[in-house]
Amino acid sequence: MQNTKDTWKKVVSAVRKNEDDPFIFDGIIIKTREISLQESNLIIEVESDFMRQRLNELYMHKFIKVLGDILKTPDVKIRFLTAEKGSFEDNHALIDAVVDSQAARSVKAQKPHADKAETAGGGEFTQLTLEQQPAAYQEDDLEKLQREYEHSIEKRATSGGLFSKYTFDTFVVGKSNQFAHSVSVNVSKFPASKYNPLFIYGGVGLGKTHLMQAIGHYILKTVKKSKVIYISGGSFLNEMVNSMQNNKMQAFREKFRNVDALLVDDIQFIAGKIATQEEFFHTFNQLYQGDKQIVLTSDRPPQEILNLEDRLVSRFQSGMVVDIQPPDLELRMAILNKARDEANKKVSNEMIAYIAQKIEGNIRRLEGAFIKVIAYCENMNREISEALIDEALSDMSQAGAKKITIESVLKVVAENYRLSVNDFKSKKRSANIAFPRQIAMYLCRALVDAPVTKIGAELGGRDHSTVLHGTSKIEDMMDKDLSFRNEIEKIIQKIKN
Repeated sequence: MQNTKDTWKKVVSAVRKNEDDPFIFDGIIIKTREISLQESNLIIEVESDFMRQRLNELYMHKFIKVLGDILKTPDVKIRFLTAEKGSFEDNHALIDAVVDSQAARSVKAQKPHADKAETAGGGEFTQLTLEQQPAAYQEDDLEKLQREYEHSIEKRATSGGLFSKYTFDTFVVGKSNQFAHSVSVNVSKFPASKYNPLFIYGGVGLGKTHLMQAIGHYILKTVKKSKVIYISGGSFLNEMVNSMQNNKMQAFREKFRNVDALLVDDIQFIAGKIATQEEFFHTFNQLYQGDKQIVLTSDRPPQEILNLEDRLVSRFQSGMVVDIQPPDLELRMAILNKARDEANKKVSNEMIAYIAQKIEGNIRRLEGAFIKVIAYCENMNREISEALIDEALSDMSQAGAKKITIESVLKVVAENYRLSVNDFKSKKRSANIAFPRQIAMYLCRALVDAPVTKIGAELGGRDHSTVLHGTSKIEDMMDKDLSFRNEIEKIIQKIKN
């Protein structure tokens, strides 16, 4: 029989040893206290709703895995319950016990093993977990291949966090991104002028980050002694939590409010985080009033970001809002031609066209497909042909090309709950229909590249506020109930398959 206190200590210790910055982890875990362990259900008390939300977002999936290993069953649950206000005291005993036990193991360990443990972290915090994502986007193999390739050759160019390859010279312009490119060039030449803030939105891997960083590079190059900071929304949140825990908010504010240009990627990650939104609101105001350029990106326009405060929505919309669409065939061919030239590979125009026709979706998976074809050609010692391309991409070319539609989502959800698609489109409000309808709303927003208004129209002419409310309700339930989250994940897999 597992002891509750020992079990929670083991879970915390196992997760902590793989954290890049255990100090940040400790600052959150000290706000927890074990309550009970009944069968495979672990109940943990936390200091506040804010800390409960942080634990669910950042660590729940890690805790569940470790607890499953400890109890030797995959069917485990962890619930975080908020303590009564003012009744919680920091759990120093837990942190001290975990830190002491890990220090003891470190002393016993041999030096080569210790070195390995120090470098075996979970990667940069900017790569956020699925639980933090407002949309359940998952990278396919081609996208992952391209991203890993980019990381393998990339080096930081400036202290502002900009990547050397992301300049206007390396950006391929087509119909789908022409306007966004033109506005970005204008912003880089005349920062803090008429397009401030600049808000760029679009799907994953379409070039939002590239354009944003190109602006930063140009400002650094042309404005003497300029200071530019590029950061993801998740990293901004992370730095703020760290600063709060260590009473360094003044230094945090000085860092982000004393720049010539602030570039924040994936700003949607601060939505729903009350304290972070409050801080960013004041940061935004000070920069804007000081005639400093602000550039933001997101996977959706400001008004469609769930749980984003109205005052931030209005400010994000006050400058220029532009979108980037998936590349058409002509642009896909241009991107592949550029990849061919950079790699100095002999690939005929006909084969470039064949790959471009075969691979749709975003730019990252297109470039990943090119890398896969070249690698396949070289390792198999064969000439590039349509047959070789088919072989190389046989296991992945359809993964991203298969388009998920609103209708396909509605069909799977209806079947799952033994309803009809017409039930979703009807005016019926009974619980057995209304709740699955809200699940359908959430999944349409998560999996389909369509505006809220279109989703509402397909669900019987419902307005956008109804869709946003339904989506928000499902996200809150997934945050609080792991079994419900697993249920949604299974439906997602049915839709994708």
